[in-house]
Amino acid sequence: MNQAETFGNFGTVWDDLRAAFQSEKVAMYMDSSAGIRGIIDNADFEVGVAFIPHPDSVDPKGVIIGGASLWMSKE
Repeated sequence: MNQAETFGNFGTVWDDLRAAFQSEKVAMYMDSSAGIRGIIDNADFEVGVAFIPHPDSVDPKGVIIGGASLWMSKE
């Protein structure tokens, strides 16, 4: 996508990414469930949400519950 110049950099802060989605410059982006509420309420188009995809051969290992999450693992 970078070589084809179809990959866009819309910033590194949530507000820039959300603005790009709201203005229909991007078709999808990743956000938290709390962050998407404002998008759904203010969009001029239908917004759908889904879990982060993973390969069928891999079990999901949990969900991130927030931006300040701390995960600990013994592996």
